[in-house]
Amino acid sequence: MPSDNKEKLPRSLGVYTLTEQLGHGAYSDFYFATQSHVERGVVLESLRADSSEDVRDYFLQTVRTRGMAQLPHISQVLESRIAGDNWFLTYERPEGITLDRMIAEGDSLSTAQACALLIAAAEMYLSAEQLNIAMDSLQPHVIFIHRDASVCFLSPVLPGEAQQEQRPTLMSALAAAISPVLPRNV
Repeated sequence: MPSDNKEKLPRSLGVYTLTEQLGHGAYSDFYFATQSHVERGVVLESLRADSSEDVRDYFLQTVRTRGMAQLPHISQVLESRIAGDNWFLTYERPEGITLDRMIAEGDSLSTAQACALLIAAAEMYLSAEQLNIAMDSLQPHVIFIHRDASVCFLSPVLPGEAQQEQRPTLMSALAAAISPVLPRNV
């Protein structure tokens, strides 16, 4: 994704080699990475090194919450670690490409992909609401879509309890995020 990324890749973080930056969250950065000793591709979310202690504590709460949450269409959290001063967690690497990459490349979703994406998000958010799990909005760099229209998200689970009626707001944010790649006939 971001071509303005000044960070030199690949670089190592513990047993992981970061190969491509996917995007930025509020307090963390996302990368494609390879787990060196087993040659397994993962997505790695790394807390920024300059984060305050409060932000680090929140990140660790988020890591624990995401590790326990079982929701549909979410990539499995594999592990969390610290390497030097860098806290991070890894996710199973989803099939497909990120919505962010589709936007950058000027691609469009097929009608089947657009429908599958909206249905998957609605199922995930509905399950979270039923379980009283707090959720963040889905950003384009955490949405993976395969050409066969299967969809997977990196976990948007947050610590704490769900806010009253969070699903409509989250679905509206998703609609705004995917609008650049919607097919013209949707």
